[in-house]
Amino acid sequence: MSHDSKWTEEAIFNLLDNAVKYTPDRGRIHVFVAQWEMYVEIKVSDTGKGISESNQASIFKRFYREEEIHNQPGVGIGLYLTGEIVTQQGGYVTVESQVGKGIGIFYFSAEIKKYMEDTMAAVKLVSLTKNIEMEKII
Repeated sequence: MSHDSKWTEEAIFNLLDNAVKYTPDRGRIHVFVAQWEMYVEIKVSDTGKGISESNQASIFKRFYREEEIHNQPGVGIGLYLTGEIVTQQGGYVTVESQVGKGIGIFYFSAEIKKYMEDTMAAVKLVSLTKNIEMEKII
């Protein structure tokens, strides 16, 4: 799959939607976008519950949900879909987290660099919809 702005928007929406779902009231969600020489970096970080290192690889598996969040809405397909979209568009997704200290999900892609205007529009749209602060480095 080459770049498709609708799928890019879906991937970014899923990252932000997860951050909103799992960040408590008065928590913080931060979106960082940087256009580097060879790729674009999008980082979504939050002050939510975090995830243990042993479970971090699992969050990109289809239908994965941690036991303690089964009362939250969702079926565990958003981050799986994000991973698939990003991979198909020539990028990759990673996660950094500690339990109790929130989570940071990083999205790197050379392909979307060519479509930076579309990518920024998607990030802005989703950030505004979810009332999330955003930082842009160009």
